[in-house]
Amino acid sequence: YRALKAKPSLKAQVESLFTFTALPETICKYEPQFCVPLPGVEIGETLLNRCNFSTGSSVSSAVGSQMAEAYSSIGVQAFQDQASSVDGLGKAFGEWSETLDTFVLTAFSSLIMGLIFMVLLRMALGTCVWLSIFALFVIIMFGGGVSWVRSRQCSGVSLLDAGRQTINSAAALAEHHANQAKVAASGEDSTYRSEALTGDGADYRGMQRRSISGYSCLPWGLADASNPSVAAYTAAAFPTSGLDNPNPNHEFCRNPYDRSIANNVDKASTIWCFTSDTEVLWEECLPLNVLTPECKAGYAVTSEGLRKVLEIVAYVIWALGVIYLLAICCMSSRICLAISINKVAAVYVSHNPLVLLVPTFQALLQCCWMLLWMFCASFLLSQVPDDYVKKEGLKTYAEAYGTADTPGVCTGKFPTGGIWKEELGCGTFTNARDAACWRCYPPRFMFDWRFAVSFFVFLWTNALQIALGELIVGMSAVLWFFTPNDEKGSNSTGVIGSTAKVFRYHSGSAMFGSLIIAIVQFIRALMYYFEKNAQAQKNQTMAIILKVVQCLLWCFEKCLKFLNKNAYIQICIKSTNFCTSAKNAFSLIMANALRFSVIIFLGGGVAWLGSFFITSATVGLGYLYLSAMHQDANPTIPVVSFIIMGYVASTMYMQVFGMAVDTILQCFIHCETEKLDGDFVPEQVSRWLDLEKTKDDKPEPEKDRE
Repeated sequence: YRALKAKPSLKAQVESLFTFTALPETICKYEPQFCVPLPGVEIGETLLNRCNFSTGSSVSSAVGSQMAEAYSSIGVQAFQDQASSVDGLGKAFGEWSETLDTFVLTAFSSLIMGLIFMVLLRMALGTCVWLSIFALFVIIMFGGGVSWVRSRQCSGVSLLDAGRQTINSAAALAEHHANQAKVAASGEDSTYRSEALTGDGADYRGMQRRSISGYSCLPWGLADASNPSVAAYTAAAFPTSGLDNPNPNHEFCRNPYDRSIANNVDKASTIWCFTSDTEVLWEECLPLNVLTPECKAGYAVTSEGLRKVLEIVAYVIWALGVIYLLAICCMSSRICLAISINKVAAVYVSHNPLVLLVPTFQALLQCCWMLLWMFCASFLLSQVPDDYVKKEGLKTYAEAYGTADTPGVCTGKFPTGGIWKEELGCGTFTNARDAACWRCYPPRFMFDWRFAVSFFVFLWTNALQIALGELIVGMSAVLWFFTPNDEKGSNSTGVIGSTAKVFRYHSGSAMFGSLIIAIVQFIRALMYYFEKNAQAQKNQTMAIILKVVQCLLWCFEKCLKFLNKNAYIQICIKSTNFCTSAKNAFSLIMANALRFSVIIFLGGGVAWLGSFFITSATVGLGYLYLSAMHQDANPTIPVVSFIIMGYVASTMYMQVFGMAVDTILQCFIHCETEKLDGDFVPEQVSRWLDLEKTKDDKPEPEKDRE
């Protein structure tokens, strides 16, 4: 720069030599300085009406025609790869369109699989629940065992081998106690029962019958053809080693050797025995009162403090397992009640399969509404005012974009725009450093009060659809529950009648409850908007505070949704207004917290199991249909569609089933509280009605209820 400034002739020479011809405007629509191709490069048309660079004639003559063709073929190959990928995807979707018959058949089968799951749920739910509870207890205890074994794992020994050794030692100890009880009961000689071991174990006279790996020991002095060395170890050969047991089948671990001989070759480091395994002739043993061997080479966990922590963690996990087992024993009646209520809900869904149309219609209506709202919202979002960002140029990048702790002029508010540098007519050799070349460009969208109103309406409408769906399913379940058992499943208790009652009597409650949810969701979205603005202003403290507020609002929203759902059920049972129903629902939940907790815990497991069963069965049947009807079709896209279909079907079933479970529980509690008993109570829960513990001054129930 200094050389150009000092020598104007050099500047003129550079400008004359480095002047290139730009492409015409018909090809390049940008400024001329951005339309200069590299020397020796030409532009031609290639596949898919795309432009491609090729080598010019001057370059071809310099490097050769073959090399020039190689350069040009690189771009052509890239276009061909792109075209082939698009063609492959289009071919895959084309083949999928030819297998639509299997898709329709699979969709119908997914509904059948849902009904089959409901039938299986009625028959095998109790067994599955108790097996799952026991399996969870085993997992907890196993986790504690892993932590305990890890704290005693020797260096060079895998965790699996260390665990196997511990289990074998524990099994041998249990076997020893059983043998002790047997010996004490029969009055036999009990001389060799001490498990004391010192040094190399020459004085050991215990009753360990198994090696460290759990192999059974052979009796000493036995004439074994597979291991002739066993016969040499007799009481006569080793009189001081404890082999003279009166028991003819003396198979206890010992360390037999002649102590009078220095460096005796028969001497082992500890007790051992010949094993009954043909591949492992002999192996060392541990005393019965020792579960893990001494780690002479060190521990796998070298830190003694960490080993102590692992041991304490194991004891804590085992304590939690015991507490879990005691809790299960104390809550066994509530678990049985929850199982019965889930069975009743399964019966309800199987009696009213049309109730599955509720989430289906909701999903279709929601898709149509979202498309319409997105179209309108796109128009509102795109109304970015002309003065949203500064139009004047800025001198530095830091001033325009900002730094780590200072907001930029162009990016100081959310939605943030961007920056660009003006190249034409911005700065010369004399004033380049002082020129204001950095400029702001506005974002592609922005938020204002019009979009806020539209977004609130969107949230309210979504919440209203969910509320109406819950009310319809809840009303259908309530009508079914209070219908006499011999009339359950009739059309009068179906989804059509419940829909009519909800829209006629309870649409206002649905609107009010959904309004509360929409207000909380809108406030949470507003906090997110404020958080983004705080980040744009480089105010990290405020951004963190707003994140915490959003988390609290999310928790509050979940609680409100749970309360609203139970309030809708109270509306269906008692026909009270929303506020009264919400109050009754809250009191009911507090008074029956354990019942609701067990139902929620069990419902989550049943929902996961149902989703897995229905989705897996749907995909399996779909693949069988595809293999039988379209053997040559590519299964990738069809199988993906089967997975989506199975997931959608399982979601519909589990949503309806979950709402039915909550409704049946509240109907049961209502019958228990109001002393309602009769032929309408499902047989699965009739024996659980605790009418004797209710107060005698309860008002008489209504005889008939519409």
